[in-house]
Amino acid sequence: MALASVLREFADVGLEPPAEEVVGDDVPQPADEHALGKRQRQIVEVPGLAALDGMKTAEVAAAIGYDVPNTYVALQVLTRYQVVEQVPGKEPQHWRLVRRYRVGSRLFARLASYIQPGEWTTAGDVSIAARGDLRATEAISRAGLSERVLAEGANVPAAMGQRVGWDELARRAAKADERRRTMTRAQLNYVQIPVLDLDESITFYEEVLGWKVTRHPTVGTVADQSGYPEFTDSTGQAGGAFVLGRVPSREPGIMPCIAVDSIASVLEAVVQFGGEVVKPRTAIVEGTDWEATFRDPAGNAFGLYEHA
Repeated sequence: MALASVLREFADVGLEPPAEEVVGDDVPQPADEHALGKRQRQIVEVPGLAALDGMKTAEVAAAIGYDVPNTYVALQVLTRYQVVEQVPGKEPQHWRLVRRYRVGSRLFARLASYIQPGEWTTAGDVSIAARGDLRATEAISRAGLSERVLAEGANVPAAMGQRVGWDELARRAAKADERRRTMTRAQLNYVQIPVLDLDESITFYEEVLGWKVTRHPTVGTVADQSGYPEFTDSTGQAGGAFVLGRVPSREPGIMPCIAVDSIASVLEAVVQFGGEVVKPRTAIVEGTDWEATFRDPAGNAFGLYEHA
């Protein structure tokens, strides 16, 4: 199947495609097969590029058996063709398929995940369950979604006993969608921040970020959270509490990120009020998006984000 067809198939599945952009005649369209070279076609077929986190240049180069510098050049060309994009905020640089192609890939991968040990299905079954036809069969076969998704006509290993047809795949997908729709609301809106000195940390967040803090008169050093000072951010939509008796999170694991108007001015205030700059203002996308990292007086690590 031609690459143009594969890309169109991925774009057609899932969410509706975004509005068409007006481009000049000298800019090839993303599904223009004749505008893409052999190595570029190999790149867009690498399964890892369908993931949200994407892949590093060296990983893409290894996947297609090519050298890193020329792979980087090919990725830049594919970015111009609006087929791949850089992943914001990832260091070192990561690449992934643009959303219109990534959505289809994720749907195929989700259907493949419904096949349990001892079961198997075909790329054609996945294509029919996803889109109602066989047009994506070859692309799914090349993607290598799972050892349980076989190419059409392939020999079935003895360990794979039961075939799951397209209708059963569709039923399992519908059941999973229904479960997600009926899940209890899970909105993140409250964060507890460990502190060593309540007054110092309260002053820091009031002065540096402009958060509103509600102080309670009876706060002890015990683990009872009910009396700790509570805060809301500058939007008033999210908040939490400062708590004693807990180890600060110095190294980013889950790291909260705070959107600000000016990273430079916030970092200046961070130092002034007892914090520490860990990562200075750094461009994510040059000219439009920046990030930074700091630690508060207790040592908790936070990220900052600024959009032009």
